[in-house]
Order: sequence, then structure tokens, then C-alpha cells
Amino acid sequence: MYGISSKLTSTMTAAFIGVIVFGQSAAFAIPRSDDGTAKITVESEFKCKQMKRYEQLPDLPQYTGQSEFVHGIITPEARGGASVTYEIAVRENKDMVVYWWREALKNYKWTNCGDQTANAVIANKDKNYVQIVVTNSGRANYPTSIMISYRASR
Repeated sequence: MYGISSKLTSTMTAAFIGVIVFGQSAAFAIPRSDDGTAKITVESEFKCKQMKRYEQLPDLPQYTGQSEFVHGIITPEARGGASVTYEIAVRENKDMVVYWWREALKNYKWTNCGDQTANAVIANKDKNYVQIVVTNSGRANYPTSIMISYRASR
């Protein structure tokens, strides 16, 4: 049985969090500033920056259909290598987009990994990794969404 328990002080700041997993309990204290608020620091490996536009990624083909950049983030100092996740909306249908990505990655000598689904492509090349998920976007002029997660090894 899984359970999550928490106890809050009267000012609604967490005093501790206990997590019960498989019948065992783990509790840890949250560091506090002098004023009692939670003190959170972000290690440099987790710092990210917002992408303002699409940026070409090493050895990854750029989608050639009609597309519009939606949003994205770059985590340049991630422990295993830089990480990029972004979304583009495209005019082509899902099946056409998935087919395009599978053929383009094959032409760029990427190797498919794991189980492929009808709307996802997962591949690696030279210790780099990409996952591409294609879904409906809900946008009138760009009905298909492509979410690309890319990790460049160090």
C-alpha cells in the first residue's frame, strides 16, 4: 500500500514530509531560511533556460513540413549531457509526421530503441538520445504537435 502523509505548521509551511512506500517510512527535514520559509537551491545541473525559437540540434534532422515553434527549454549543464525539450506544432497529420521522423532518423543513421508506439519514436546515435512524441495539438491551423526531448552525451 502506498501512502503520503504531511504535516503543515499554522503558517502552511511544511514542517516535514513522510513518505510510506511498501510499509516503510522515510522522513526528511526541509531546509528553512531565517524567516521560516522553505529554502530551495537549484543545483547548476538543473538550471534551465527558456528557448525563444527552434535551435538546430547536433545530427538531428530538422522537420521539413510546415511548422510553428511553441515552446522549449534547454538544460545545458545536466549531469549526463545537455538536455533540450521543445514543442512544435505542424500542419501535417500525425501518421505522416511519425513516418517522416522514422525515415529521417534512419537516413541520419540513428538506431531505433525499445518499443515504438504508433505516435512515438525513440532513437540513439553516438550516445545521444532522442524521444519524439506526436499528438493532436488542438490548434486549428497546426493540428499536430511534436514534442522532442533530446539529450547530448558528454
